[in-house]
Amino acid sequence: MFRPEIIVDAHIHMMTHKRTRGGIRWVKRNFAFDHVFSEEVTEEELIDNLNLAGVNAFFNYFYPLQPQESQVLNAWQREFALRNPRAIPFASLHAGDDNKGEIIRKALEEDNLAGFKFHPYAQGFRIDDPAMMEVYRELQERGCPVVFHTGFAGFFGLPSVKGGLKSILKQFPGLTVVAAHLLYQDVPFKEIFSWLDEYPGLYLDATNVFAEMGSPVGREGEEITRLLQEYSAKVIFGSDFPLAYAPLEALYNQAVEYCATQEVADNIFWRSAVKMLSAGGCGRNIRGLSNLQAVVDG
Repeated sequence: MFRPEIIVDAHIHMMTHKRTRGGIRWVKRNFAFDHVFSEEVTEEELIDNLNLAGVNAFFNYFYPLQPQESQVLNAWQREFALRNPRAIPFASLHAGDDNKGEIIRKALEEDNLAGFKFHPYAQGFRIDDPAMMEVYRELQERGCPVVFHTGFAGFFGLPSVKGGLKSILKQFPGLTVVAAHLLYQDVPFKEIFSWLDEYPGLYLDATNVFAEMGSPVGREGEEITRLLQEYSAKVIFGSDFPLAYAPLEALYNQAVEYCATQEVADNIFWRSAVKMLSAGGCGRNIRGLSNLQAVVDG
């Protein structure tokens, strides 16, 4: 198997103790994972897990579930990153916020966050909600990457974001968009090839997909292996830690099984993430980003 030289876990959810506890309870209610952390797990214990797994840097996502809490969570992200120099923190906001422009300005200019992450299912809004158009427009102008939860619509019992995402890609061709979870079960892998050709600003996040499929054997396994071979420069990978399917080492080993070459492994584990961040104009002074660049430079 081909092992990555560097690990950038591009999908982590380090949050306040209250939200982490709630997230772990949600996992226990919905899945039969046998490795789930205690609800009283500490930030230090979780960071130790990342260190033991050899993680060089990680994208951290923490989004509001209600309007008007966005600035508090974004400020927490800033403080978390100051405590943890491998973190590359992303901001968020809610479609119901009435001061979106100020939230964006503060998150990017004062809190110095790296991009924005949205989870339309959990946050309760449509990806193409008219109230969000001003947000996408400003983030496009700022050269700021935007990550959307996509895929697994059936699990949430909600309509797919496929149509809304395609609308955003067409309306904002200069926006760097990351489709988290690879649009799994919403867009067939073979159709994703045409999406990548048509929308140059589109990146894919393969978090949870390898674990869901279990093995590269079979039709879907062969399709995603081919997708990685041809487009690994546009694919990033993360674990969903600490709400993940399995322990970090198991998830990383599973992803490696889909990597047919060393180039694919290095792309999905770190090069594509570095490329995506470097293309934008956000988060230049984040220690996690600076430290990652130092690791990349050797």
